[in-house]
Amino acid sequence: MRKIIVMGAILLVGGVAMGDLQNDSTPGEVEDLRRMVEQLKNEVDQVRAEQSADWLTEQRAEEVRVLVQDVLADADTRASLLQDGVSAGYNKGFFITNADGSYTMKINAQFQLRWEYNTAPGSDPEDDYGFELRRLKLKFGGNIIDKTWKYKFVVASSRNNATGGTANLFIEDAYISKSLGDGLSVKFGQYKVPYLREELVSSSKQLTVDRSIINTRFTWGRSQGIGVGYASDNLTVDFMYNDGPKHINLQSLDGASNNGLAARAQVLLAGNFKQFKGMSGMPGGDFGAMIGAAFAWTNAGSKDAVLSYPRKDANDQNYGFTVDASLQGGGWNAMAYFVWNNGKAKSSGDWNSSWGVVAQGGIFLADPVEIFARYALGHIEDNSPEDTNWVTVGVNYYPVEDSTNVKMTTDFGWAFDAVDSTYTSSGTGVRSSDDSGEWLLRSQIQLLF
Repeated sequence: MRKIIVMGAILLVGGVAMGDLQNDSTPGEVEDLRRMVEQLKNEVDQVRAEQSADWLTEQRAEEVRVLVQDVLADADTRASLLQDGVSAGYNKGFFITNADGSYTMKINAQFQLRWEYNTAPGSDPEDDYGFELRRLKLKFGGNIIDKTWKYKFVVASSRNNATGGTANLFIEDAYISKSLGDGLSVKFGQYKVPYLREELVSSSKQLTVDRSIINTRFTWGRSQGIGVGYASDNLTVDFMYNDGPKHINLQSLDGASNNGLAARAQVLLAGNFKQFKGMSGMPGGDFGAMIGAAFAWTNAGSKDAVLSYPRKDANDQNYGFTVDASLQGGGWNAMAYFVWNNGKAKSSGDWNSSWGVVAQGGIFLADPVEIFARYALGHIEDNSPEDTNWVTVGVNYYPVEDSTNVKMTTDFGWAFDAVDSTYTSSGTGVRSSDDSGEWLLRSQIQLLF
C-alpha cells in the first residue's frame, strides 16, 4: 500500500511538472519526462497486480483451511459417533462400544448351506437327498455396566417350519454372567450343559460337516439353569444346576421339567485353552494338549422328561460320565472321548449300560486344504444289534487366504451295522436302517462374520 501511495505521488508531481515544462522546456526535455512518467506508471501497475495476486492467494488459503477443518470434524464425528466417545467397527465381528469399554456389543452371524444324499436300507424312501439351510444364527454378546457383567443372546432358525407356518426362529442361547474375581464366575440363563466335549465346541468350529451319532445319542444339549465356574491358566471347572437335558425354551411348570446336575473339569497340559475352542489345528499354531472329564445326573420322576440317553432306570433317574483328550499342533489335530450311561431297568430289576466312543483327527495337506477321518462306536445292550459302527472321511477347504470365515466341507459316512433310531438326527443326516451299509454324503459351505 505504501508503494502505491508513493508511486501515485510521483505520478502526480510528474504530471504537474510536465505541464510546466511544456511551457518552459525544450522539446527534448519534455520527451524525456514523458518516458519517465510512463515507466513509473508501468511499475505502479505491476505493484497493483502483485498486491491483488497476494490477496487471492490468502483467500484461497483461508478457504482450504476451512475445508480441512470441516473434513477433520466430520472424521471425528464418524469415529466417535457421539460426544461421549462411542465407537464402532469390525474386529472378529461388528462392534459398538463406549469410550471406557464398560458398555459393548459385538454382532456375529453364522450361515450354513448343506446338501445331503443318504441311502438307508429299510427306510422309506431308501434314498433321500436335497438342500437345506442347516444353520442361520445371529449372535449378540458383550458386557454391560462394566467388564465383569457379560451377556450373550443367539437367535437361530429351526429349519423345520414350512412356508406359511409359524415363525421359524427361536432363542438358542440367552444368559448373563458375572465375574467375581480370582477366576470365579456365576452364570444365569439358557446355555450348553457342561458335559460332552464334542457338543461344547461350536457347530461353526467342528472338524467334520456335523457332530457324530454318539453326540446325538448322549448329549445334554442346552438347558435352563444357573452355574458356577472357575478358570485359571491350566484348569477350568464348571458346575450347572438345571432343568435336565435338552430343556430348551420350555416353561418351568410345563410337565417336562426335571432336576439336573452337571459338572465338568478340564486340565491344560500344553498350549492354551483358546486353541481348543475349535477342533482343527490351524497351520502355524502351537502344540497343545488338554484332558477333560464330566458327570451328569437327572431325576425325571413321573414327568415325561427329555433325556440325553432316552431311558430311565428303576428309580426314574439317569446319569452318566465322560472322559476326553485333545491334541493340536501346527496343521494337525486329534481328539477322542468315551461316554457311559446307566440305561434302562429290565423287568428282572437289572439295569443296562450304554456307552459310546469317538476318535477323530485331521491334517493340513497344504495351507487351505485339511483332510480328516472320524470313527464312532455306540453300544446299547438291549438293542439288536448292540453295536453300531460309523466311519466318516472328508476334506475342509478355506478359499480365503489367512481367514476361516469361509469354509467348504465335504464328507462321506458309512455304517457297518444297522442304525438304531436313537442315533438318528435330521441335523446330522443319519437315518435309521435295518441292515449295515447305510451311507451319507454331505457337502456344506459356511460363512461367518
